[in-house]
Amino acid sequence: MSMKKDNEPAPSWYCELEETPFDKPQWSMERQRELREVLHRQHRRRVGRRHWLWQASVGACLMVFMMTGILWVAITQPSNHSAPSTASDVQPPPGPNVTWEVSPGGEPEVGTRGASWRILRTLKELRGKEVRITATHEDTGFTFEELPSTKIDETTAIDLYSVISSVSSDATTTSSFRPQFPTLGVPQQDGGTMLVSEMIVPLPGTWSYTLYLDGVHQGSKVLEIEGAEWTPSPTFQSGAYTLEGVEGQLGLLNGGFRAGQVQKHMWHFWGTEQEVTGNVDVYAVQAGSSRLEHILEGDPIQPGPLNGADATFPCHMMIPEPGQWTLLVTVNDRLVGAVPVEVEPAEE
Repeated sequence: MSMKKDNEPAPSWYCELEETPFDKPQWSMERQRELREVLHRQHRRRVGRRHWLWQASVGACLMVFMMTGILWVAITQPSNHSAPSTASDVQPPPGPNVTWEVSPGGEPEVGTRGASWRILRTLKELRGKEVRITATHEDTGFTFEELPSTKIDETTAIDLYSVISSVSSDATTTSSFRPQFPTLGVPQQDGGTMLVSEMIVPLPGTWSYTLYLDGVHQGSKVLEIEGAEWTPSPTFQSGAYTLEGVEGQLGLLNGGFRAGQVQKHMWHFWGTEQEVTGNVDVYAVQAGSSRLEHILEGDPIQPGPLNGADATFPCHMMIPEPGQWTLLVTVNDRLVGAVPVEVEPAEE
């Protein structure tokens, strides 16, 4: 195919190249308008599709959260169709299952006076059970074991039913006779099982006595104790020394107390080997107040005769303020006795 040269006339087919092959103009205003409408429709479809997809996504997320919440509630909440609880699942609170009494009642005075504890069950029913009685002074909160844990049997308790039965069968006994324990003045006509304790009452006020049987709380009895707020401690001779306290029970070799000063003292104890072995605690109660100070905590002692006592215990104690105080001494949480002391002001 030959190319047209500059000085040669153009052939007829060359001029036809300048004409459009279409029947009408292809980029007219009408064509532009039609194209814009097509593009606009496509844009709206794309936007609508994206909007629908967004709504669908949000809805799906909300559905997932709702299903998760329902599942969580189903897991964490107890089912109404769960198996019923067994006896081991729900334990009822312990409560009293015996009736008991304490004598003496009324308004006993501060000091040492025996007490009897009558449980209204036969000794046969109670044999082998552990009984324990605690005493709490309501004003100060001071608590001790009135009767340490004791196994009930013929060596520790008396079957009053048997006593009554034996007396009733005696032909020489009149119907009006009722046996009693003279030292305690405890009538036995109603029967029961009786135990005894020292009942040391160191402070006046309201005392609550609580009885436990095999560790189960059996109720409390309240006694109002009369007596002076503070009385000087009696003294007695033991060996070559004069002690303050209760003769044959508890004595303090007292070198004097000065407020806020640690000073050396020696306690003297009387009793069986078991009674004078264990941890010693000493509490100080200020006269006329409910202030209680724990001035000696859990120091051990062992039997060892000295100065006429069955055991002695040297120690250091400090009482914070001057005035009248009562020292309460326990061995293994059992109250041994109370010793009132006078505390002098600190030296200048």
